[in-house]
Amino acid sequence: LSVDMAPDADLLMVEPLILGRTAMGETLRDFTLHDRIDIRVGGALRYADRTRLDGPSLARSGPATLGAHGAAANLVLAGPWAEAQLDRIRNHLTQMPDGTMGGASLIGPDVLACRLLARTGYALRCALVPLLETLTASGLPRPWML
Repeated sequence: LSVDMAPDADLLMVEPLILGRTAMGETLRDFTLHDRIDIRVGGALRYADRTRLDGPSLARSGPATLGAHGAAANLVLAGPWAEAQLDRIRNHLTQMPDGTMGGASLIGPDVLACRLLARTGYALRCALVPLLETLTASGLPRPWML
């Protein structure tokens, strides 16, 4: 994903990762994941994220591959409003369901990154939807509510 935005633009990006649907009995045995996210503000690179995981030995075996967590989300806010959201996000992170954890960092006054880990995709959704509703203050699009 490559984003090039104007200095006065706003971005709320969410990238969830689900390592198998537990309700369907799916078990991860082998996977390859290469992910790259670049966000430029006014032409300047403000956020760069690289993830590369390969091979069967990585399949949910330890902290580098989510440990016992089967779901993760990367959330990035970019724009003039990002810095003002840090306390709201951190407050939300202290109220997440059991087994779900996360952290948020301000990369610069206009870029904030947050990561969430959950045991299942459903647990991730239970943590992520209220956070997104708080940040948007207008509710989520109907397709996201299914």
